[in-house]
Amino acid sequence: MAAEQRMVSFFSPADLTELIQLYSRHPSAVLFAGGTWLLGREQKKIPVLGEQVINIGGIDELTRIHRTERFLEIGAAAPLSLLLEQAKRVLPVCLYRCLTSIGTPAIRNLAGLGGNLSNPEYRMDSFPVLFALEAQVELIGPEGSRRLPIPRLIDSENNLRLKPGELIQRILIPVESFTEELYWKHEHNFWMPETHLSVTAVARMEKGTISEARLVFSAFRRLVMRHRELEAELVGRVPPLSQRETEYLYQELDSFFQAAGPIPRELDRRMLILKALDFLSNLGSEATIPVPGRY
Repeated sequence: MAAEQRMVSFFSPADLTELIQLYSRHPSAVLFAGGTWLLGREQKKIPVLGEQVINIGGIDELTRIHRTERFLEIGAAAPLSLLLEQAKRVLPVCLYRCLTSIGTPAIRNLAGLGGNLSNPEYRMDSFPVLFALEAQVELIGPEGSRRLPIPRLIDSENNLRLKPGELIQRILIPVESFTEELYWKHEHNFWMPETHLSVTAVARMEKGTISEARLVFSAFRRLVMRHRELEAELVGRVPPLSQRETEYLYQELDSFFQAAGPIPRELDRRMLILKALDFLSNLGSEATIPVPGRY
């Protein structure tokens, strides 16, 4: 029996204005730039993307990379390889390490931050890192543009907060300096999200004392957690942490993961906690890599 044939409408808008007009008329259309998730998920020789596809990879406004006094501004469709090349010296260490861990060079030639953030099913690698960096997304649609902090991009049910016809135009990362940064990821296989864990940590030290610390944890590509109360408690502490401090932080994080996640497996919780405690305990020592000369 012959396979059923479907007609696919493929659009290639010339600029952002035309894209918004097209997308507002076809809000169920698939936005296609690198397509690494869409094509990889299909696992077919001829993938089925949908009845309407809008190519956004060639739109200049979505591929620009620019730095201002306040932000590093990254177009949603700018390939990761281009970002790593053009902005290598200004990218936060944790984000640089995250991006270089995504796929192969061929994948990074196609994938962009916009697609990584707007995955409808999972919170992909860059999400917790940009959360820790307190980045924002600029959304644009038929009603105009608006900005959202990264955590507000999803609702309490883990769904994207995008209105019909709305898309990510660019990502804005505050220009800040941290004393030390960490990005750690563990997974057996990309297509096995139940094995995925990650820790992103940034800290600022002043005269040997922690003046700011941010810790963001990700599990199973669905849970993204930040313990702000614990971060506040870390301010003023002097590394290395004492045994009493370490034990307290371990118990606090373990309880947090069981309640906020939940993360049921003790081994998963232990890996996340130990990686965070190792970062905190070694702040200011030779065991952590300071930001200057980081690459």
